[in-house]
Amino acid sequence: MARIGVIGCGMWGRNLIRNFFELGALAAVSDSAQDVANECSAAFSVPALSLSRLLMSEEIDSVAIAVPPEAHAEIAISALGRGKHVFVEKPAATEISDATKMVAAARERGATLMVGHLLRYHPAFRELMKIFSEGGIGKIEYVHTIRANHRTDFRGENAIWGFAPHDVSMILALLGQLPCSVFARRQVSGDGSGPDAVVSLLEFPSGASGHMFASWLHPLREQRLIVSGDEGTLQFDDCAPWQSKLSIARFGDRETEGIASSALAGIQVSEEEPLKLECMHFLECVDSGHHPITNGQEALAVLRVLDAINESVTTGSRVRIDQSRRSEDGSAPPDDELRLADPGD
Repeated sequence: MARIGVIGCGMWGRNLIRNFFELGALAAVSDSAQDVANECSAAFSVPALSLSRLLMSEEIDSVAIAVPPEAHAEIAISALGRGKHVFVEKPAATEISDATKMVAAARERGATLMVGHLLRYHPAFRELMKIFSEGGIGKIEYVHTIRANHRTDFRGENAIWGFAPHDVSMILALLGQLPCSVFARRQVSGDGSGPDAVVSLLEFPSGASGHMFASWLHPLREQRLIVSGDEGTLQFDDCAPWQSKLSIARFGDRETEGIASSALAGIQVSEEEPLKLECMHFLECVDSGHHPITNGQEALAVLRVLDAINESVTTGSRVRIDQSRRSEDGSAPPDDELRLADPGD
């Protein structure tokens, strides 16, 4: 099994530390605040190492990075350059060029690179993907997401980079293609370093559209994905109890009954921690050499959409995404860049 060093012992880093510890893979922790690293070291009985010592250690073959996004690329590229497998939290990087270097470094060293698009591993989303792939709601016509909260402690964090990666990753998995255009609007408050709220419209070559709302200004916590097909609708509500997280409504015959649908019916899903499943997937990929579901190429596709959203809110204009564009490192993207896959496959 992989021996993992977790870099970053903040709120989310501690969740990674706990999960890798429970899976028997935790080897060390590191944080720029030594007292924080020492606290985690004592709690989980592993050494607290400086970043340089952790990256140089021959006993550690993998790292999990949970530091501010602007530092992701530098640490990941250094780790990959030393032949270590890398799990990095979302977003993979804040610049496409940096993410491209990460992908190239992983390819050069034959190392696993996985990005923490957590909701792709959620049992409810995995079941939603299964139902959709089996034709349960027909052809997708519209996808709507809302990811919102009222968190004063996050005020000033860009909602595009803090919230939208989750939903972009799920939408790309469902549609299996990049949007051809993006149009977005923002709301900035507080110190103006946001945007704190963003509404984005995505148009796809298939004719489907996506609508995303991400906000730190919302009075209520909402985390919802609605997928409307020509035969029914699926809803993934991560704020609902487990028995109600995933539900489906099927349309009647449009020619004889209009588009009236049945009421939403709950679908039972396994009560498993998504982060535990994500960490297990990383360990399995390191062990088997298989490409992660949320690999470097998938991360690049997500970043292209995020970059287009950011450009649109800055310019106030619709941004088109070139469908024929080659991978950022000049090579053709792999066939499975946006594959419709389930983490359980």
